[in-house]
Amino acid sequence: MSQSSTRLLGLLVAGALTLAGATLPATASAGVYHVYSCRTPSGEPAPTEGWTPEIAQGSAYDTSTANSCETGGSLLADLGDATTHLGNLDRASWTFTAPTFVTVKAADLWIAGDVDGGLSRSPYEYWVSSGRETLIAQECIATLGCPGRGDEDEPLAPQNALAIPAADLGSRIWVSAGCGGVGEGFECAAGAGDIEGFASAVRVYEADFSLEQVLSPEVGEVSGDLATAASVSGAANARFTAADKGAGVYSDSVKVDGAVVETNLLDSNGGRCSNVGGTSDGTMGFLYIRPCAEQVSAAVELDTTDLPNGEHHLEVLVTDAAGNSTPVIDRTIDVANGPSDAETGATGESSALDRPTLSAHWATGGSTASIPFDRAARISGQLSNASGAPIAGGQIEVRSTAASAGAVRSSLSVVRTGSGGAFSIVVPARSSSRRIDLVYRERQGAIEASASTSLSLVVHAGLTLSIAPRVTSVGHSIRFAGRLLGGLVPTTGKLLVLQARAPGGRWLDFNVIRSSRRGYFRAAYRFRFAGPAHYEFRVLCEAEADYPFATGTSPVVKVFER
Repeated sequence: MSQSSTRLLGLLVAGALTLAGATLPATASAGVYHVYSCRTPSGEPAPTEGWTPEIAQGSAYDTSTANSCETGGSLLADLGDATTHLGNLDRASWTFTAPTFVTVKAADLWIAGDVDGGLSRSPYEYWVSSGRETLIAQECIATLGCPGRGDEDEPLAPQNALAIPAADLGSRIWVSAGCGGVGEGFECAAGAGDIEGFASAVRVYEADFSLEQVLSPEVGEVSGDLATAASVSGAANARFTAADKGAGVYSDSVKVDGAVVETNLLDSNGGRCSNVGGTSDGTMGFLYIRPCAEQVSAAVELDTTDLPNGEHHLEVLVTDAAGNSTPVIDRTIDVANGPSDAETGATGESSALDRPTLSAHWATGGSTASIPFDRAARISGQLSNASGAPIAGGQIEVRSTAASAGAVRSSLSVVRTGSGGAFSIVVPARSSSRRIDLVYRERQGAIEASASTSLSLVVHAGLTLSIAPRVTSVGHSIRFAGRLLGGLVPTTGKLLVLQARAPGGRWLDFNVIRSSRRGYFRAAYRFRFAGPAHYEFRVLCEAEADYPFATGTSPVVKVFER
């Protein structure tokens, strides 16, 4: 063993996370969904829908707002130091407003600011208010000895976190920078700002809003044999319309005898109605305040040949993005399919001649692919009839089930085959581990023919890691900070292992930590042995049943001890 490896081992030992045609009334309930602003839980830039900038009427020219969130920045409200500012008048603000029929239930913001313009007859200040503009959740006023709050160099530092008390929330939140004072006519001074020329500034780096909606979806124009027929057989269906005035219509689900057999996203709304996850309360997370379509027309299909003949309890539900549900169908159906081939003694050769063939594989070959978190995966496939001739224009439904305990299968997309019967599907980078089910159905006279196949995708966990300082000495500490990417972190956080080695040596575990519910983690280590020595550090995230990623590691960070 090398001298560096021996010292490292000693260092680690020493220092050792409903009826056809009728309209059903919405039922009273309270659903919740999350909306992320400026950044997502995985740290990616996010839209800022719901936020509006405002400069108070009559404010001096050197008063402004800016939005740099799309490039990883912030929402900024500031007063510059190029001019004086009038007390209780000059103000720049960003205001978040929840959509109609929705209120803010919880709000977690990551903000930082300063009031470097200093003291004069009126003080510079910044503040956060909610519910009503005069209800202060946080403030920083120069005359009260507050030069600033938070860490502007590390946007998601713990000291930047602000959880607004639920009792203070309503439909709006204000983040403002201004010039205060005891009355009109008083001024805040010029020429004493920070290095960027800001006398007073406040930045919003990330916001996580829990929005609450009481209204449930409204359902109408229900038709189809699942809704009205005395008995059903084969592939039975139902059609309906749904509307939701709040977060919008998200999905439908089919339950037979109490068990969910299918869940489908009804309208992607141009990609806005996409659950990006990252929540700790089991609700859905979105990037837009009204993510899903207000009105949809939908159809559901149930293959009754999968059920025993006889009576079954059928429920079809439609759910909005906040998780409120309304029944579309709630009735007993009588399944009456003909006898099977085994019961009649038929060989099934005739039906086999009409059966299509669906084959698919990953671009890397085989039915299972294993990829890093930041890499996309491609599926290639072929659809043919019983004689081997390609089927052009065939519609293949792509279904997905996340690889975590209790995950429900949902529709991912629909793809059509080309003129040669071939098709291709790309699973985007930063997806979780999952099973992909491909299903093709067609009618051949009175007979339905179908084909299906399944693939597995293994995605290794993605992590970030930063260490500071990168050069240290005995008796001093280095600080670890990072985040699990992709969201979907268990409510209690995720256990992580800190590892170290001498360059080229074996990785050694020296600490086990737990991330926050949003995937953030922090740790520190104090060096107890004198250098000089080079070390490499990383974080290991091991697979767990309630976390839909395979084992992964962070990038390696090098540290030198003098």
